[in-house]
Amino acid sequence: MTNTRIEAALQVISDGARLEQLVADILVAEGYDVEPTGKRGADGGRDAFLSMGDQEGILHCSVTKDWEQKIKSDVKKVEANFGNEEFDFFIFATNEDPATIKRDRVEEDITNNYNMRTVIYDFEKVRNSLLGNVSNHGLIREHLSVNPKSPFVDVEGEINEKHKQLLDRVASRETLDGPITEQAPLLAIHIISQEAIDESHDRFVEYIPEPPIFTNRGAMSDYRADYRSKESTEELDDGKVIYSCFHKDGWIEGINCNLASKYEHLGQNNDIRYDIDQSIVSFVEKGLEKFEMAGIAPPYYSYVTLIGFSDHTISRGTIPNGIFFAGGKTFDKELYTLNRTRFDSFDTDVPAKMCRSLNQIWQQTGWRFSQNYKQEENRNREYEYTWDPR
Repeated sequence: MTNTRIEAALQVISDGARLEQLVADILVAEGYDVEPTGKRGADGGRDAFLSMGDQEGILHCSVTKDWEQKIKSDVKKVEANFGNEEFDFFIFATNEDPATIKRDRVEEDITNNYNMRTVIYDFEKVRNSLLGNVSNHGLIREHLSVNPKSPFVDVEGEINEKHKQLLDRVASRETLDGPITEQAPLLAIHIISQEAIDESHDRFVEYIPEPPIFTNRGAMSDYRADYRSKESTEELDDGKVIYSCFHKDGWIEGINCNLASKYEHLGQNNDIRYDIDQSIVSFVEKGLEKFEMAGIAPPYYSYVTLIGFSDHTISRGTIPNGIFFAGGKTFDKELYTLNRTRFDSFDTDVPAKMCRSLNQIWQQTGWRFSQNYKQEENRNREYEYTWDPR
């Protein structure tokens, strides 16, 4: 299946109420009268009464992964709650994408067992309803924040290209607000939403919050017509040390040049700070919160790049609980980008989602995995990693 903007936006709907609003509007466009019942399920889904001509029906929506179990449970509730009232049809909406043969079988089983014509609006049917009916194109923008004039775009390819453009500038030691210092290695984080490759929104910079920042110390904020920025009051003669930016198009950039040479007083001036991945996780978590505050919908893609860390390592150094790190290898690349991470909701477990990517930093310096995770072996003798910053 092609990962278009519309498909990506449909896949990450995690609130049943959002799906219900979208499907209800699709049904209205198809000629149904829709009257919400006001009852919500555990996943936010809401029932609605439907009618078309002299026929009456009911709508149930859910974003539960186990859609088959959920539809069977919901139809039993319909029978229990409305046993004395016969519905002519039952519509169930889900953003899961089952095989057509399985969907048809479930529709037939419920139709026969409950004497209600059953239709499942799954991922494929919702997508086709949006794209196949020109009058529904406005719903694409309203509910999915996607430009209906360009739905057939490879989202992840476009996101990668957007990141390349942003990284090229940062690698040249430039922010939107001026130069980055050349005197220290640079950590760059970009969090890019699907909306960032559309740029047809009507958002103003006044409607977006300040960007996240790497430091809790003094920082100065500013904004232009297209973005808000924030930077540490610590600045070297040749440019910025810690800086972040939130662009109204839907992307966040953070740079941090304060993550190496922690042990200069010990003569270890090529050390990467052991808490580098803590800084990454914290920035990304704050970034997702900012997207939620701005009403910018998922999915989001994070990119972490280390620039100028060649000949640096995570080696011997005391950390707060008294544990020592042994020596390690050094980075052999001037520019190293970790594997991209995709986030499908605001409340994602960021450390769990980024674990494999963060391990890459440590593996480059001779470690098996990040020392900010606790390694445990499960019953299947497979390793599991739990976020446990030291």
